[in-house]
Amino acid sequence: MISPNTKAPMIIRSQDTAQTREPKMTDNNPIIPDKPKHAGGRPVKYETPEQVQTLIDAYFNSRLNEEKPCTIQGLAIALNLSRQGLLEYNKKDQFSDVINKARARICNNVEEMLFTGQPAAGPIFWLKNNAGYQDKQEIAHTGADGKPLTIIVSRGADRPQIEEHVPDAELIEE
Repeated sequence: MISPNTKAPMIIRSQDTAQTREPKMTDNNPIIPDKPKHAGGRPVKYETPEQVQTLIDAYFNSRLNEEKPCTIQGLAIALNLSRQGLLEYNKKDQFSDVINKARARICNNVEEMLFTGQPAAGPIFWLKNNAGYQDKQEIAHTGADGKPLTIIVSRGADRPQIEEHVPDAELIEE
């Protein structure tokens, strides 16, 4: 049995030769603790919100000069990110304000398209799928003169009691 203080030699095979060496700190050895691992993941492209803001401003200025619409995908490309990468940067506290303002500018541009006299289906679709807009229909059910509607379901034997307690009830026969 190997004691906890004994280093067991390891055999490393390299092509046809076998070599023996002492374990290092980086080996997965329960006797010797490993070094802490790097957090991993892709390194960030931008260190500060100011770097991102400079690129965002350049994107909006170029689109205005070309008289072309601004888009979320276009913003991501201008930042050299994928759309998903842009969403990931938006989750980081230091970048969320800058990216949310850029998204708000894009949303504002789409909203303005609704008033140009052009067909509105495209902007409406975009706003529903990217900006949280939704169609909303409210149906108010009221009784006579706008009073609350009371619906009572009963059998014929209950009719006298219903008429006594709800004098303005409209009774519908089956």
